[in-house]
Amino acid sequence: MRLLVHWSAEVYSDMDEVKKNLDHSDDLTHDEVFHRLLADMWSKGVEVAEPSDPLHDQAFIRALTATYSVAPTTDFAGTAA
Repeated sequence: MRLLVHWSAEVYSDMDEVKKNLDHSDDLTHDEVFHRLLADMWSKGVEVAEPSDPLHDQAFIRALTATYSVAPTTDFAGTAA
């Protein structure tokens, strides 16, 4: 017989932090996320225009995919020097 038990805890530094978590007042907005992604891509030298509709802009989505995709590898032992 196999038994799996999973337990997780949320630890807060004070009640203000608990309140932020419960009322979601510190959550990121879509605009903040897109701004951070654009700033990061621009800092990496990626040429991408700021989209007016980032959820549907195909050029922006392709730029995100190209910048942040992690391709799997079959070279688990590393490259021989």
